[in-house]
Amino acid sequence: MIRSITCNQFEGNWQRACRGRLFFKVPGKVATGQHCLNAKFGESMVQVPFRIMTKEEQKHPHKNWKDLKKEHEAELKK
Repeated sequence: MIRSITCNQFEGNWQRACRGRLFFKVPGKVATGQHCLNAKFGESMVQVPFRIMTKEEQKHPHKNWKDLKKEHEAELKK
């Protein structure tokens, strides 16, 4: 049996984790392009890169992989 729980915050440790879909509020309007979700864990932060693709990009997601990688690396340097 799989249980679904909706919460605003989640606290994990070495014995407890979470998996599944992640939903978060986007200020303003959702825009296509490369984005980064920053998740704070105690005193550290994890950056999770993701891309919202156009309909055309969705047809061939691996075609632009090198460009996506370059954009992500450039974002990390900021």
